[in-house]
Amino acid sequence: IKLYGVNLHHDGGCVGSAFFPELWRERLTDLKKLGLNAVRTSHNPQASLFYDLCDELGIMVINELYDKWYSGSYHSHFWNRYKEDVRAFVERDRNHPCVILWSVGNELSNQGLPDFYDPLDKLVTEVKKYDSGRPVSVALHPHAWPDEIKNKTSDEKAAVTAEIFKHTDLLMCNYQEQWYEKYHMLAPDACIIGSETYHWYTGNGESHEGKYEVHPFRYVKNLPYVLGGFYWAGYDYRGESLCRPARGWTSSLFDIAGFMRPQGMLAKAYWSDDPSLYVTAIDPNPSERYERPSWSFPPCADHTMLDYKDGDTVEFLIFTNCGTIDVYQGGRFQCTFKRRIDDEYWVRFHLKWDSAADITVIGKNEGKEVCRHSIGRHALPEKIRVTLSKSNLTMRADDVCVARIFLLDERGRLCVSTDRTVHIELEGLELLGIDNGDPANRRSYTDPTIRTFGGRCMLMVRGKKKGCGILSIEAEGVPFKETATIYVV
Repeated sequence: IKLYGVNLHHDGGCVGSAFFPELWRERLTDLKKLGLNAVRTSHNPQASLFYDLCDELGIMVINELYDKWYSGSYHSHFWNRYKEDVRAFVERDRNHPCVILWSVGNELSNQGLPDFYDPLDKLVTEVKKYDSGRPVSVALHPHAWPDEIKNKTSDEKAAVTAEIFKHTDLLMCNYQEQWYEKYHMLAPDACIIGSETYHWYTGNGESHEGKYEVHPFRYVKNLPYVLGGFYWAGYDYRGESLCRPARGWTSSLFDIAGFMRPQGMLAKAYWSDDPSLYVTAIDPNPSERYERPSWSFPPCADHTMLDYKDGDTVEFLIFTNCGTIDVYQGGRFQCTFKRRIDDEYWVRFHLKWDSAADITVIGKNEGKEVCRHSIGRHALPEKIRVTLSKSNLTMRADDVCVARIFLLDERGRLCVSTDRTVHIELEGLELLGIDNGDPANRRSYTDPTIRTFGGRCMLMVRGKKKGCGILSIEAEGVPFKETATIYVV
């Protein structure tokens, strides 16, 4: 079995770090639909209910205790508290079947230096005192610091990595796919996990930052000693912003409001055994996405509301695990593609732009259609669609409903490029948080008025009084109000 996973921070978006099981059930379920089977808790233990959900859903967990040791915000406590921390950490979670591996740190400032090994050995020993049955490791940065290691060649860095393996049960490597084979040559008994990976690139040659267009999961698929990989990250979170006005990280499979980005479908193509197919057009003028370069992804649009002129040559990307793909434009057959190699799950092609024509792709295995996907234009918003994660609530403070709001045109197409201001009214319900996934959104999380982003927004409510709770939504320019009923018992 291979691990197909993501990193998750303890961040619930509009509700902060407060843990609501319904929100995280939705998040984990949406990830599992893509084929995910594992998560890494970066870089601290999660709420105990998180592990209950992973047990229930059959999701494996790399359980991580620390980010830094004696650098960073915890440095003044580390040496006085590490034994107590390890005991509480392991004793709390060791009876969860979802936990498969303990991680005692992430990207340490002294990685590979002589003073790195003493705390590592102490932490590994302490963990095994309370659980001798699971492996223990530490997540390694790609030798980007300290200077004594940073300035070495990749061969010399591989020797350092092999030495670190002698102190752990396996290698957890962040952004180091291009060196896996070097590591294997020097440490042939080492099992390797890509504990953090990019979404589109790997490093190239001596640098982990070289934007080399080879997908990280090709290494997971091809190399038998590589156990798995974990995208950074599964969901956006607050913090680590590239620049103002973004409030946080923006290079994840899902945005902070829980709406999937196109790269989620590339992950599904790599991870899932079910037929998967998704076509996108490259956006020539994408809105600011605040991505860090190495973690960036092609500016894919799952619609054709783009700034091209008819007749322009336009690049498209298909994400698929199907054997062959037929392409149609405006109902007219254009071409057939066969995936280039068995471990590459995307196809790049070009067509002359026709603004009035939908693009449809049909995936086939052994000549038979197994799935299809289309993108096209939309008209102005004419109606509102609301989905509820549940329609019955109790009065428990942690019992919540996640509501998602979509602006649709008369044909039911999502109005991704025509956003509107939405106003929420509640009866018998309490608004816990509201968001639209826009990293630059600066409105209060409890303001009942919000502008859609990509034609969507979401909110979380809980029961305020027993009876029939009503959620009412009005959108600027949409003629009819939409309501949803949530029963509170």
